[in-house]
Amino acid sequence: SSHFGPRASPGLQSGASAPGAGAMARRAQALMREAFEKWDTDGNGTISKQELSSVLRQLGAFPANQIEVLMAQADKNGNGQIEYVEFVDWLLKPVVTVGGAAALYSTAALCVRAESDAAGKAIVPAEGGEAQWDFEGGPLELEEALALPKEHTVLLWVLFSDVCIAPFSAGSWSQLCGDQREGWGLSFGVNEAGCIGIHDPRLGAGAEGKRCVTEPTNAAGGTWAMICLRGICETPTPGPKGCTEVLIANDDRCVRLLGSVDAVAAGLVLDELGSRGPAVSAASCLAAWPRLLADAELRELFLLDGVRYGC
Repeated sequence: SSHFGPRASPGLQSGASAPGAGAMARRAQALMREAFEKWDTDGNGTISKQELSSVLRQLGAFPANQIEVLMAQADKNGNGQIEYVEFVDWLLKPVVTVGGAAALYSTAALCVRAESDAAGKAIVPAEGGEAQWDFEGGPLELEEALALPKEHTVLLWVLFSDVCIAPFSAGSWSQLCGDQREGWGLSFGVNEAGCIGIHDPRLGAGAEGKRCVTEPTNAAGGTWAMICLRGICETPTPGPKGCTEVLIANDDRCVRLLGSVDAVAAGLVLDELGSRGPAVSAASCLAAWPRLLADAELRELFLLDGVRYGC
């Protein structure tokens, strides 16, 4: 049976009255209230257009006309302020909204995007492409490390290398993010077969410490993809026993499951992004949440950036 119950992956489950539905609803309400309070920077109980603009600009390049449209969608009574009830209605609309994705990013424990240059010097390609960090000089050190809790979701936008044609040389490993410089040596990455997985030294030395899904990404060289890892630990304290789902979104199939591995990075640290490995040449976003994002939430995050990345 799956380690991920209806609370974690509603898009992969069936049945409307699954155990834990009430807990999921309470968690969703708490997260919406948390997002509202973060956006309401002056604490007056409403979100102004200035506050909305400030949050959206921190999360990416949102033009003024798009902010005007979002404000009009949320401010139903037209008083120039977004009340909490309006905020909830806006996020729970049946269609995917930029506001919903932005709210998810605002509640992340870690969120670095190349547009904000939060983790070092970002590069904007001469052709007018998206801001990105390249890894020609090796991994990018994050300003702050993040310890992964028992439940977590890690999300990255990565650019696959122009020479991304598996199989690579035997034993190759292209790190997506991790802690290879020092500490425990955690690494989420892509192996020689083009499959994503975890390298955790708590599981063993060298190849023994790697757990990868069997389905490769099949990503074409020079294309962007959103990679997601959802991990859940089975032990009372954070440790390697558990399960991690690996998902990818890079085309009109939206978010799809590549597989799962019997390992989890709970208790280890993220403090760097990328590597000199052959599979990945650049990244534009790294985010992590101390919970399991549902499929519908991952879909919103993909649709926020997918079009501008050519997916």
